[in-house]
Amino acid sequence: MFPAFWPFFTTKCQREHVRMALVLLVDDDIDVAEMLCEVLQDLGHTACHVTTGAAALADIEAGP
Repeated sequence: MFPAFWPFFTTKCQREHVRMALVLLVDDDIDVAEMLCEVLQDLGHTACHVTTGAAALADIEAGP
């Protein structure tokens, strides 16, 4: 079972109290990455994607 804070199984009021995340997706399939980013953004998270591990490390080193 999913944790109580899982966004699909909580009320809107409960979701408003959940701390949102900054998410960096690493996937070489751009369509999948864009779809996942869109879902995360719809849930209130900040999400971006890169296609390689090297690009991910560069983004992490650059900071938010």
